Amino acid sequence: MRKKKFNPFVLLYIISAILLIISIAPIADTAAEIYRVKGRYAGYEEESLFNDFIEKDYAGLSKKVNYNKGIGKSISEDEKDYYTFVECYNIAVDYNMYVRLGDINKADELKEQFEDNTRLLQRKIFKEALETVKNTYIVVS
Repeated sequence: MRKKKFNPFVLLYIISAILLIISIAPIADTAAEIYRVKGRYAGYEEESLFNDFIEKDYAGLSKKVNYNKGIGKSISEDEKDYYTFVECYNIAVDYNMYVRLGDINKADELKEQFEDNTRLLQRKIFKEALETVKNTYIVVS
């Protein structure tokens, strides 16, 4: 009987297959991380902000704007009014809280901030919506 010779290429194939199997998990983790960065960490786009604004879901709009700020999303020129509106909305809500608590000095400071931020709005639709917010939360004196 003839003895079979050892073939070094078979060993090379086996080692390559083992290395390929071992590398699948890190590649999958990297691909998942890329998906998360491109997907969830991309932030909310203007269309989503617009929908909340039109539906008068200002709390949802505030959440989305704060999320975008938190992840460091760059703000386009078209989105600036959304961010300014949310700042004014949050100030108005805080103002209302301080008036109810009786801290008039803090409330007056917030009212000044509200007026300053209101001047930064560019588009009429935001100014009109902010007027509604002002009538709802801020005591007109």
